[in-house]
Amino acid sequence: MNTFSLGAQVGGPNIPRDIVGHEQQLRNEFNAWTGDYTRVVRSFDFILRVDGAIHSYTKMWNMLGAQRAKRKRDWIEVEIGVPETW
Repeated sequence: MNTFSLGAQVGGPNIPRDIVGHEQQLRNEFNAWTGDYTRVVRSFDFILRVDGAIHSYTKMWNMLGAQRAKRKRDWIEVEIGVPETW
């Protein structure tokens, strides 16, 4: 059985409340999504990196939008850089 998850790093307290609500809604959907897709990969993990007043992940790590999926032992990780302008 494969699972899906969504995590997030938020760059400061100035993130609009509706973004936090959307993030939680997405997280709930990801947590409910399971399937029997492959035995080689246990989970598919997505990480939002949302820029804020304290940290700007898109500039710090030179990422914008969805990055290439990375294989990490028995899971797949996809980082998604979200600049403040979005």
